[in-house]
Amino acid sequence: MTNDSDRSHGHALPTDGSNEPQQPVGTIRNPSEQIRWRVGTDGGLTDNGGTNDMPEMATYTDAELGYSVEYPAGWSADPDPDGGVTFTDPNSTAAGAVVFVDESVESSPSAYAARFRETLATDEHVHALERLDRRTVWLPSGHRGRVVEYAYVGDVPDDRWRLTYLFVVAGTTGYTVGVDWAADTRFEAVARTIVESFRLITNSAE
Repeated sequence: MTNDSDRSHGHALPTDGSNEPQQPVGTIRNPSEQIRWRVGTDGGLTDNGGTNDMPEMATYTDAELGYSVEYPAGWSADPDPDGGVTFTDPNSTAAGAVVFVDESVESSPSAYAARFRETLATDEHVHALERLDRRTVWLPSGHRGRVVEYAYVGDVPDDRWRLTYLFVVAGTTGYTVGVDWAADTRFEAVARTIVESFRLITNSAE
């Protein structure tokens, strides 16, 4: 599975076709618990995400593909047959999150992220692309990841969006965790919580 054809572009992500909200998958986490990552940043223009309230979080786990990630407990989780998952807010189209799993990656997290950047730059729905930050992170499992943050404009001038994406490579398997949201919703802190919650539950490090 590749990232480029299935990105949300900041808009409502696909559901299972029914109109019934899906129940959160996994366990509920207290939002006051802090996530500790080791981070090496390249610097950028991004801020701390403001003072928006943090929602209660649930944990989605795919034991077969060896990962877990947190998402707002009020959102639906729609697993893909190939191991990815789409998270959507049933009450809003202002934000969405995805996990992609690519089992044929032969690159570092930085190269994986660079490939995404190249695809994003040529996306016909993405305009005025601006990089806000990029940084290297180390997961608790010892795997290295690459986080990128961008702002962009959609198909009309007022259609302004933000995104935060994490890229991790374990062996030849690539994991992408991405959040897109409307730029005027002050969702940055929640987006970072989702991305920084990603964990590999495999036994081997990069």
